[in-house]
Amino acid sequence: MEGQIKHNLKKIILEQFNIDEDKLGKVDNLYLLGLMPRDVLRLVLYIENEYDIHFTENELVENKFDSIENIALVVSKHIQE
Repeated sequence: MEGQIKHNLKKIILEQFNIDEDKLGKVDNLYLLGLMPRDVLRLVLYIENEYDIHFTENELVENKFDSIENIALVVSKHIQE
């Protein structure tokens, strides 16, 4: 399941942000790809809508939403609940 979530996250990032697909395959850190904190916030909101989940304030503070890997872990936990 986590693999599918990562695939979907990559697709969302490519569609919503001006990221080179080659860079996305080599670098997982969203900030190194050129996303700004406000972009990551937009991504989090998009993910909440896409997966019909809601991240708690604690999750947003405790978890790093700086990589596809980290976001996929948090999304996966929500889906399994």
